[in-house]
Amino acid sequence: SENRRLETVPKQRLKAPMKPYEVYKEQYLSQDQLNCIADLVGSLRDGGDFISENGHNVVQFGEPYGYTGSKSLQEFTQIPPELSPIIKKLTTDLSLEHEPNSVLINHYPSRP
Repeated sequence: SENRRLETVPKQRLKAPMKPYEVYKEQYLSQDQLNCIADLVGSLRDGGDFISENGHNVVQFGEPYGYTGSKSLQEFTQIPPELSPIIKKLTTDLSLEHEPNSVLINHYPSRP
């Protein structure tokens, strides 16, 4: 057997296209928007759209991306129209150059 040295390539730090936001704002969404999200999540849950991942459930829309532990499908799925007003609000309020192109919903079922 031939001994080979593995060459390591230094990790490259990728630059995010937009700066991250670490702002917490209470009551950012209206009650109507919260109800709309609750209805959407309930419909997705009842329809079996969530995928189980490491003790919780996820569903992904828009451009696919992977992350450690991800089991979701890597294919484009249309973002539900119910989320459009919220995406537009975030884009405007944060002065984003581009609308977010992906949505990941995590659902942690309550335990009795």
